[in-house]
Amino acid sequence: MGCSLSDIAPNVVERVPARIQSSRSVAEGLQGNNWVDDIQGGLSLVGLYEYFQLWDLIAEILLTQEEDIHIWRLDASGQYISKSAYQAYLNGATTFEPSR
Repeated sequence: MGCSLSDIAPNVVERVPARIQSSRSVAEGLQGNNWVDDIQGGLSLVGLYEYFQLWDLIAEILLTQEEDIHIWRLDASGQYISKSAYQAYLNGATTFEPSR
């Protein structure tokens, strides 16, 4: 997916109390669709639309017990290197001649 829940469904996320957002793991939320019970209060029409989009996306998720693999795509080695992060940060930066 490559997006956060706040990007996909901001109106749904704002209906989940902060204490639940900070304490619930992804696995706990997906277990038996517990994430649905975390939503407090009513949703607007836009919120309902986001909810159904979220439902469809979550239905495709399959969690496994395998360890996650992290690949840093900004370096050929696939490993995180601060130099490549710094270069990405400065990518597109404009340099100016020093004033005299």
